[in-house]
Amino acid sequence: MKSKMFFLFFILFLSAKLFGEEKTEYKHVFIRTSTEWISFSAGYGTYGYSLNFSAFTLRWRNAFWEILKLHASRDFSYPRTNDRDNIINEIGVASEYSVFSFKIKSSAGLPFFITADNRHEIRVGAGVGLGISCYKKDGYLLDISTELSYIARIFDSFAIQVGVSADFPLFTDDEMFASAFGSYYYKSVYMPNIYGFAGVRF
Repeated sequence: MKSKMFFLFFILFLSAKLFGEEKTEYKHVFIRTSTEWISFSAGYGTYGYSLNFSAFTLRWRNAFWEILKLHASRDFSYPRTNDRDNIINEIGVASEYSVFSFKIKSSAGLPFFITADNRHEIRVGAGVGLGISCYKKDGYLLDISTELSYIARIFDSFAIQVGVSADFPLFTDDEMFASAFGSYYYKSVYMPNIYGFAGVRF
C-alpha cells in the first residue's frame, strides 16, 4: 500500500513539473545606449529628391545627438527646358529657376521607446543646418532643422527608419547670391525644405 501511494505521489509530482510550469521564452532587449555609426536615407519633398548621410549618433537612455549629417536635395524639373536659354548667366549656372539644397547639419533630441524590448522607437529632434539652399530665386545659408521619425530595430547594430524632416531658413545672404548669379538673382518666396524619407541605420 505504501509503495502504491509513493508511486502515485511520484507520478503527480512529475506531471506537475512537466506540465504545470509555464515555459518562458527568452526575449532579446535591445540596447538603448549603443552608438549608431552611420545612416543612409532617401526621400522627396518641397526641394525635390533628397539624399541624407549621417555619422556618429551618440545615444543615451533619454537623449541622442546626431553629430554630423549631410543633406542634398534637387528638383530636376527646374530649370525648365524652354527657359534655359534665357536664364543661363555668365558663369554657366541656370540660376533663376533652380531648386536645390546642400547642407551640413547637427541635431539632438529625445527618444521615446514604445515597447519594453526597445525595438520600436519614436525620435523627435531639432538642430541647425549650414549650407546653401536655393528655391527658384531665393538663397539661404542657415536654418533650423526639425525631424520626427520612427525606428524599428532589427539587430542592436541595424535599424530601419522612416520619418519627416522640415528645415526652416533663418536669413538670406542677398549679396552673395546676387554676386554669384548676377542679374538673374531676385528675392522671391519663402519656402521651407520639407521632405519625407526612409533609410537604414548602422
